[in-house]
Amino acid sequence: SGIVGLGRTPWSLVTQTGVAAFSYCLAPHDAGKNSALFLGSSAKLAGGGKAASTPFVNISGNGNDLSNYYKVQLEGLKAGDAMIPLPPSGSTVLLDTFSPISFLVDGAYQAVKKAVTVAVGAPPMATPVEPFDLCFPKSGASGAAPDLVFTFRGGAAMTVAASNYLLDYKNGTVCLAMLSSARLNSTTELSLLGSLQQENIHFLFDLDKETLSFEPADCTKLS
Repeated sequence: SGIVGLGRTPWSLVTQTGVAAFSYCLAPHDAGKNSALFLGSSAKLAGGGKAASTPFVNISGNGNDLSNYYKVQLEGLKAGDAMIPLPPSGSTVLLDTFSPISFLVDGAYQAVKKAVTVAVGAPPMATPVEPFDLCFPKSGASGAAPDLVFTFRGGAAMTVAASNYLLDYKNGTVCLAMLSSARLNSTTELSLLGSLQQENIHFLFDLDKETLSFEPADCTKLS
């Protein structure tokens, strides 16, 4: 049907309507339900002590125009109880709903890939299904993959369940819906949070306060 732009461009829906805030909540891709988008005064989180907030950050990469995107700073990442190494300065995370899969700085991606392989307990497929790097035969998986916990500047922690990053793809195959950010050819320590990993999390973008807030939600029930 088309694309709705929410970025910092003159032609985006957010800019043209002049709203100071917007929020969205992506329903699971296999739920057969619509996702919710709220503009202006209706863009609110339920709260109840579950919401967390982190400030937007501004960076400019050499040859990369990132000014139109909303970015936050990742300062910690865990896979279950295992700490995933990040660059000393952390990693800038770009929020994206166009890409279904996430991209992590290479060192973090390789560590997540290893942790998931150990947890699943099945030998990876010699030839993964494109475009993924890591796939398993579902029938051979004996263990449960851990939740991933992303901690952003200010201590805002976001939990991504295994069901949001291990994709039941096809023909009994399960694939890690993440890739190395080396594929993005970026000159900055950039990660990207894709739409699969954003499912069932309500995100609020406050353009006046320059903050991103979020909380877990059942996105199929928001209207």
